[in-house]
Amino acid sequence: MNGKLAETRLQSDLDTARSEYTILKRSVGTLKKMYEENRTRANEISSWLLVLSGQKLEKYRGFMLENSLERIARREAGEVPGLVKQG
Repeated sequence: MNGKLAETRLQSDLDTARSEYTILKRSVGTLKKMYEENRTRANEISSWLLVLSGQKLEKYRGFMLENSLERIARREAGEVPGLVKQG
């Protein structure tokens, strides 16, 4: 009788272990999928940030160039206080 009871318990433990293994296997699969999706999304966000920062730098560069040209024009016209027109 004890042998049969022990065998039943072992079978039950084996069934439980198989169920837990199946659940863990699915969970790992889900986590891998989430990881890949998040990695892809992070790469997309990173690319957009690079594009946006590049656009911002380009805009800033244009702004600085425009201001510099305006200052040069004012200097040449003698409009900048403290500077004497050369020439």
